[in-house]
Amino acid sequence: MPDNRGSWRFIAMVSLAIAAPMPIGCEAGDDLSVGSAAAKGGGCGNGRCGRGESCATCPSDCGGCTADGGSVADSGAPDTGAPDTGAADAGSADAGSDSGPAPCTPGSIACNIDVRPVSVGSLTVGTSKIYAAPLDTGGLVTTWVGSDAAIHVTQLDATGARTAPDFSVPGQAVHGLAVVPDGYAMLIRTSFQMSFVKVSTSGAVLLERVLVAGCVGGMSTGLGALPSATGRLLWTGTRYLAYFEIVSMTSTCGLSHSQDIIFYLEADASPVPPADTWPQWPNGCSHSLDQEIDISGTSVAKVCLSDCFPSKAILYFSRGGSNTVLSPEPSGDCLGTSSASLGSLVPVSDGFWVSYTSREGRASSDVGLIHMSLTGTPDSQIWLTGTASADETGTHLARYQGGLLAGWAVSGVYYLARLDSAGSMTGAPEVVSVQFAGTAGAQRNNFFNYSNGDAGWVWAWGSMNELKVVRVRN
Repeated sequence: MPDNRGSWRFIAMVSLAIAAPMPIGCEAGDDLSVGSAAAKGGGCGNGRCGRGESCATCPSDCGGCTADGGSVADSGAPDTGAPDTGAADAGSADAGSDSGPAPCTPGSIACNIDVRPVSVGSLTVGTSKIYAAPLDTGGLVTTWVGSDAAIHVTQLDATGARTAPDFSVPGQAVHGLAVVPDGYAMLIRTSFQMSFVKVSTSGAVLLERVLVAGCVGGMSTGLGALPSATGRLLWTGTRYLAYFEIVSMTSTCGLSHSQDIIFYLEADASPVPPADTWPQWPNGCSHSLDQEIDISGTSVAKVCLSDCFPSKAILYFSRGGSNTVLSPEPSGDCLGTSSASLGSLVPVSDGFWVSYTSREGRASSDVGLIHMSLTGTPDSQIWLTGTASADETGTHLARYQGGLLAGWAVSGVYYLARLDSAGSMTGAPEVVSVQFAGTAGAQRNNFFNYSNGDAGWVWAWGSMNELKVVRVRN
């Protein structure tokens, strides 16, 4: 059955250049007056807004402070030579659209947030899907699509500075990103074709394999990749698992039926032997509105949201094909729509956490959370929200401070909340000035954990002339 859940767009972008850090709420408590002990290595008069400074208390550093006392994220120094690929360098954080947040409360999540704007010159960033993955060096790699129809790959160190020039990979969209020892692996879609592509850190193509290829020349090739923004690629340390949405093609190049599929590949991208079917795992959800896959130890979890088969639900699938309902979602209409949305899948030592939004049994769309074992046995649902007048959307999750960091949005207002290891809130949700993908599906990116345990993500808001690399210090 056709799945006509929408379209996608690619908005203008060019190769990036680092801008100055974005204002973030100051931390209180340090004496940073001129001549103080703390000021010997910084403080008022050093040209950079330190903790406790504002334009009122230290006018000489006002260029680094917001008028209300917020400070720049303390990165130590501005960009001093990161590779630039030719884009116009804004030279500073956006001066027009982001006025900066109010000062943070000591001990709050807001006081732990740093934002590194990454300039794209005079062009704009599209948010059809921005993938990012942490590097062992403390930085990250991120992929995004520009108006030149190229997929850009940007590599940043722990301070947000480029470690190498950006490079491009041919294709229309990325549907999965994984860091591997000798570079980066991606799922790349071009029209109805989905390919596995591995590149070096300089952009040289090391491996490429077509996984599905859609209708060509009026003849059906069986399966094609749908232009939705969903999909994930997992590197287990020895093999790849590629998980994404596909469509059955008719002989006249029409769309017959959509579902998801998983490919299990060796390190050289060949099918896993010996006599396994390829793809090795059977279909999961149908229609498959979103997919997540991750690994804890040697246990792989595969989760999807279905509007119809095998159940209108958020489901866990085992390697053998059996499924477990994590959250029943009877709003599915078998036509590509559900009022639920799948959030994040986060591995922990004893299993996985799954976040989602649902209206089932609720007065509005609320954020739900489920822990499941390494074999997919779910615990009871936990509800993080329950305001009848508010519809929460775009839920995200990452490991944080021995527990979890949860995020969601309500009518353009963004919230973060600390959770303990049992999934219970340890304080009230906080309204934050940073943003993330606040809707489900085509505009949903994931939180991740940096190598040092900090939580983070990459997104764009306000000035669309830059990516914003967010770090929530652990």
